[in-house]
Amino acid sequence: MGLDLHTFIPNTDHRWVRIADTKPGNVIFTAHENVLLERAARELRCATVLSKHTFHAQTLKVVTDRGEIVLTPEHRLLVYMIDGKGPKWLAASEFKIGYRIRRLNPLWWDDYTYAEILRIEDAGEREVVDLRTNTGTFIANCFVSR
Repeated sequence: MGLDLHTFIPNTDHRWVRIADTKPGNVIFTAHENVLLERAARELRCATVLSKHTFHAQTLKVVTDRGEIVLTPEHRLLVYMIDGKGPKWLAASEFKIGYRIRRLNPLWWDDYTYAEILRIEDAGEREVVDLRTNTGTFIANCFVSR
């Protein structure tokens, strides 16, 4: 699992920083998503970066109506499917046009929205980062990520 080096994540002083510039021990904002409930409970909270691993991998570019993200096919985001099922953690390789990704509004930290997937493209081999936090989740380019 991994994200493009130029993916942005929010740190606790409300600045968006490149995932490549994050180090173990940094504290970042994350969204707690309890996907076991019929309706996802959510809250913004802090997470500590436990580890960061950089490597080369094949990637996909997921284009939505509210932005885009480049990630490995195995990387998971929190998604609602076309049939209304969800929220569910899905690998990018399982995404379909019309699925909606859980998204944090970058202007209003407590406002969650969804971004509809418009296109999924092969982005080729890139250097990517696998980030691990103590909560298991983090926010990447405004999308709720695991």
